[in-house]
Amino acid sequence: MSGMNELTVRPVRFTAHPDVFHGLLEALGAVTLARHGSTALYRTGSGLLEIRGTDEVDPLTGLTAMGFVTANLAQLPAPSRFLDKARLTADVGPAKGAALELTAGDGLTIAIDLAPSGDRDPARSGDADPELSVVPIWMTTQVSAAAEALQTLGFARRLSADSGVWVDLVGRGAANGLVAVHYEDGDPDVILAFEYAGDLGELQSRMRSHGIVTPIVDENYARTLRLLDPDNEAEIWVNEVMTDTYGYQRG
Repeated sequence: MSGMNELTVRPVRFTAHPDVFHGLLEALGAVTLARHGSTALYRTGSGLLEIRGTDEVDPLTGLTAMGFVTANLAQLPAPSRFLDKARLTADVGPAKGAALELTAGDGLTIAIDLAPSGDRDPARSGDADPELSVVPIWMTTQVSAAAEALQTLGFARRLSADSGVWVDLVGRGAANGLVAVHYEDGDPDVILAFEYAGDLGELQSRMRSHGIVTPIVDENYARTLRLLDPDNEAEIWVNEVMTDTYGYQRG
């Protein structure tokens, strides 16, 4: 969209085990920007991730919300400027808990908030691993419309599957993060994942040095490091950058 200021990817993960997530993220190479009780904000080499503590019985536990931050709320366009063809509707104001809350055509909610000041937890020093990116994956039956909505927000297509089941997009700047869309039947959902541009074996060794033993699995497109999700029996995937792009289009 013309005039849209830069957005940075910042999904929000709700967890009953924030301390476990803290250990996982530090081992992965994320940096703690702020931590207040069971809520924490982390910076990866590209993109941010917020962790919010919940109770085991909270229906939000284990879920990930799609979110972004902007450095200047005043530069956000009026809701009327969101393109109809992207099937986004908007609600502005604190009543919705975000500076700007969008609803996509499939019903997924996307929150846009003011970027953090960047204050760092004094207990954590150093920089995030530049090879690590957070990648929220939008699971939907409406892949094309979801990708178009993200393009409306200023993200650019990087890889698109010829089959139409996958699109990943990059932010305007190197640190603005990645976001992906994947076909899945049922209600829309967001899955937390990461991408690692370095040596996945070296990352596995670093995880092991933190007491986290995790397998590497060979997929058709690349290898993935599989982390046990603290809240359920699922896995959190850390994908290598795709090397075999047969069946995909760039840009």
